[in-house]
Parts: sequence; structure tokens; C-alpha cells
Amino acid sequence: MEHPLSSTYGVRLGYFLQSADDYHRHRHRINKKLSKLRRSLEISTKDTKNYKEKEKISSITSENYDSSIRYGDVILYQVERDLLYAEETQLLLDVHMSKVKEKFLVSKYKKALLNAKRLLKIAEHETDDFRMLEILVYAAFASGFLSVSKKRWGFAKNAFSIARCSLQCLYEHQKLPSDLNKELYMDLIDKVVDPVLKVSTLEESGIRSPDLVLISRGQAAEFADKIPFLKKAVDIIRKIDATLVTISSEGEEKEMIKSITWYSYSAVIKSEDEARVVMKALEAEKNVDAGDASSYDPALIAFQDALSFHAQEMERAEVFASDEEKQEAHIILTYLKYNHILLRIRRDITLLEGINRKGNSKVTRVAVLDNIRDYLKILEGVNSSIEEIRELPGVSNDDELTGTLTSLDSYFKTVQMAKLARGYTAVQKCRESLALLQRAHQLIDSTSDFSGDLPGNLPSNRSLTDLKKEVNMKLRNAHVVTVYNDTTAAYLSKEFIIDNTNKFPEISAQNITEMIAPLDLSIEPVNVKPVLFDVAFNYINYKGEGSFTAAPGQEFTEEPEADSIDEEHKKKGGFFGFFSH
Repeated sequence: MEHPLSSTYGVRLGYFLQSADDYHRHRHRINKKLSKLRRSLEISTKDTKNYKEKEKISSITSENYDSSIRYGDVILYQVERDLLYAEETQLLLDVHMSKVKEKFLVSKYKKALLNAKRLLKIAEHETDDFRMLEILVYAAFASGFLSVSKKRWGFAKNAFSIARCSLQCLYEHQKLPSDLNKELYMDLIDKVVDPVLKVSTLEESGIRSPDLVLISRGQAAEFADKIPFLKKAVDIIRKIDATLVTISSEGEEKEMIKSITWYSYSAVIKSEDEARVVMKALEAEKNVDAGDASSYDPALIAFQDALSFHAQEMERAEVFASDEEKQEAHIILTYLKYNHILLRIRRDITLLEGINRKGNSKVTRVAVLDNIRDYLKILEGVNSSIEEIRELPGVSNDDELTGTLTSLDSYFKTVQMAKLARGYTAVQKCRESLALLQRAHQLIDSTSDFSGDLPGNLPSNRSLTDLKKEVNMKLRNAHVVTVYNDTTAAYLSKEFIIDNTNKFPEISAQNITEMIAPLDLSIEPVNVKPVLFDVAFNYINYKGEGSFTAAPGQEFTEEPEADSIDEEHKKKGGFFGFFSH
């Protein structure tokens, strides 16, 4: 029981449980694991006659837990088994209602909560605050689901609020081993806690778009003792990070957004609930980190929630709304869709940058082509997203926006062609690569500058200039390589003996001399600096009659005798002593 949530919900998420049969099979897996654990701890009961009197699990104490946390695992798996049985029953109830099954569902949640309280009791001396916090989250789930089954929405909201603050604390402060992932805590918030919190808030106060962060912190700060055994979770959070269970004064006084302005369009937001979801999406967008693709997910989800909420509002008010109100509603809808798609493009650009970094380290042809394939797949999504924006209502009527989208489309299509050209170069198809780069050069040269600065990591005018230079350089290189390949194509297609000395081709005696090596190549001299000749010139001796002019700064000396010359040559030993005579 090192990490209770990873041992239970982490394993669940790994099996992708969806249907009642899935939960049924996983429940039996937990049963087997529990039986094996009981045997290893020697607390299994073989004689099942009068089982309640002979079973040993109920006799587990805090001393047993202190000696080995595996005793805690026994009770933890009992809670997990009951919760899985309840989930399985709930899925069956969704198909066919039954009073008997509803009572059975409540009984399973009651049993799970009873065992969760027992687990908290035997773990009362636990010194690891994070482990205790995970146990308390698990107990809060059992308590919250029981309250939902009884429709006690206030208790359900309180339990899941404390669970949410606890999971946020675990995500931000707990250090996990490399084989575990912190994203489990955020998955539990998104998939388990938040849906129940939204329903509980709607049933209790009628708010359809609640601020779950504010609600959960408010419940933890002001109603921590509503469920007594969960108060310990709030105390632990306060010790680690008190801000997670403190209501921010800024959050209370924050003024609601009343209108939006998008290029040449503007619209008034009349619903307070709608203003809240729009503000939540805009706030989430501010927290995006351009270097981390996963940081876009909360903002994308927030915009998707805002779109769903606004669509419901439009459907509800369609009958009674005036033409002006309908027009403003469509402006808000387009505004939300535009920001959502643009945020998706920014996320894809971050992914492309990551693939580019990986591609720089690839050396084999297969690895390079795989990298290019992944890059082009995401880039195709970017081009599709730009096309989606173009098709939004009102976009074609704004000249500035249309020009920006045209330049953006040209930019990414140029990048696509340049990347595809690199792929053709990798497989020695230089003509195709040259044709693509020529087309890319024509497209990027005719692209206009952006009329303004685009948000986040979207291309700027400087990026546009850099891309033009890069395409020009690649075009020149591709032209040189293509001309060279065309020149040597006749010889590359032949197999000469010199290319592979271990293999002798089947060639007639008359043609064998032609296949030894390419003998008819046109060889041209290369200009080089004759350094060795310059040095060697100083060692030339002029015998016989005649004279030579001394170099500037040197005095003319008579030629030494032959014996002295031989001795001098022996001393010098060649060129700087490297070559001996």
C-alpha cells in the first residue's frame, strides 16, 4: 500500500473498464489478488463453517499495520472490491431499473465506507502524510458515492470537494517513483470528482456552470467538519500548502465579463452562467505553457465546455430571442470556436517543435522517414484547422482576418512542402525534391506579411522571413545535388568491378576492360595552393655555370662543395625531418 490510489484507480484506468462485464472481470482479479495476499500473511480461513467466528481480517489492528503495510492492503482491496461491485451494478441499472438492485447498490457503498473507516483506524499512526492523504481520498470517494446514491447532495459535494483539494495537493507536491505517473491525480479530478461535483452543485443550488475550484476550496475551508473523518485531510493539506484550502479574495470580487470583441464584431453576454464559463476558458488559456503540449489540455477542455454550454443556451432561447439577440449569440459562438481552433493549432505547433528536435538526432534513413511521416501527419491537422476557421460565419467579411489566414495557410503549406522535399532527398529522389522546393519558393515569396502579432507560438513576420531564407538555401542545395546526380547517372547505373572486388560479374572477355572502372570520366583540374612545391623550391640546387638572383633580404653565397652538401643533406634528413634520404 505504498500508493493506494495507484493500486486501485491506477490499475482500473490501465484496464480501460467501460462495461459491466469489464468491472465484473476486474472484480474477480481483485478477489484473486486479495486471496493471495491473505495466504501470504497467514490470515486466510480454510474452514468456512461458522466463518464469521473464525475469520481473521476483522482482527487486524494498528499494530499489524505498523509492522507491515500489507495488512492495510487487505482492507484496501476489500473496499476496492465493493466499489467495483457497485460500479458494475450501476451500469446494469442504467440499462434496466430495479428496486432490488438499487438497494443492493446502497448496501455495497455502505460496506465500502465501513471498510474505508476501518482502514483509516488501523492506519492512524501513519507517518507519511501523502500516503494518508491518498487513503483519505479513497474514503472520500466511498462516502461521496454513498451520498449520491441516497441523493444527499450536500454531503456528496463536501466529500468530493475535499477529495479534489487533496488530489490537487498530491499532484503539486508529492514526489513519485519513475514507474508511476502524477497524471493519475488529474485524471481522477477530471473523470471522477468534477462530474459528481457539477451534478451535486446543480441539484443543491441550481448553478449549471459552477466554479469548481472556488466551490471545493470553500467547502474545505468552511465545512471541513461536516464529515468528521475527512477533517484530517484538510489538516494535512493546510500543513503542506494552505492556499489549496483557502478562499481567494480575488476570486470572490472578480467582475464577470459582460461582452466580447472579436476583430470587427462585438456581442453582449447576458447570462451570468455563460459569462462564468467564458471567463474560465480565457483564464485557462493564460496558463498555457508554449513548451509543454499537455498544458493545452485544460484550456481546450474549458473552451469545449463553454461551446457546449453556449449551444444549449442558444437552443433554449431560440424561440423567444429577437433577431439582434440571435446575431449576438452567433457572434459569441464563432468567437469561442475561433479561439478553440486557434488554441488547437498552437498545441500542434508545440508538438511539431518536439518532433523536429527528435528528428535532428535521427541518422538512419528509416528513422528520418518515420520522423517526417509523424511531422506531416500533425501538419495536415494544422492545415485542416485553418480551413475550419475560414469556414466560420463572418470570417470572409473581415479583410484583415482573411489576409492573416491566407498568410498563415501559405506559411504552413510551405513548411509541408519543404519537409516532404527532405523525405524525397532521403530516398535519393532529387528531381522530386527540387520540384517541391521550387513550388515552396514561389508560394512563400508571394506570401504577404501578417497584419498584426498572432498569439502564443503562432508564426510572426520574423518567422516568415526566416522561412524564406531557409527555402532559398534548400533550393540552391537541391539544384546542385540534382545537377550532379544527372551528370553521374550514367555511371551510377552500371556495376563496375572496382565497386566490389569480392564479386566478379559475368562479362565477356571483349567487354571486361570497359567494366573495370569508369575510364571515360571527364576529369578537370582543381585549383589548390602548391604548398609542398613552395617549400621544395628552396631545396633546388643549380649546378654548372650561371647565376640566380637571391631572394629579397638574402645574401648571395657561393655553392658549397659536394662533400659539404652531402653532410648538410644528412643533417637535414628531408622535409622538416620527416623524410630521410
